[in-house]
Amino acid sequence: MSFCAEDLERTVLQCPEPGFFSRVLCCSAGPKDLYDKIQAMDEDIERTADVTFPASSVFITFETEEMQRKVLEEMTYPKICKGVVDSRYKLEGLVLEISEPDEPSSIRWKDLDELKSVSFSPL
Repeated sequence: MSFCAEDLERTVLQCPEPGFFSRVLCCSAGPKDLYDKIQAMDEDIERTADVTFPASSVFITFETEEMQRKVLEEMTYPKICKGVVDSRYKLEGLVLEISEPDEPSSIRWKDLDELKSVSFSPL
């Protein structure tokens, strides 16, 4: 049986109900329950589709390690100096803080396929 996202209800009705033991021992939900959950999730997604959330942190990749080192060197400062940081290291009045990245093996590389063009003035 193939899944048809456009006709979810018909597809769900074609699914067999789980047996007694599956429902009791495995807490298996029936097709109607799954359909209702999917509908509720879709409604939640629709309600929050236009909501924007502020970013609390970003991950930036550099073409070379030399570029990374230069940015780290220029933008690393003691927290006590936060009030006197150059305005070019601020975004909408907030001081940008920078830190050394995690090791490459701990990065979720599949999440990096989004292309977003951001330009920074040279340091």
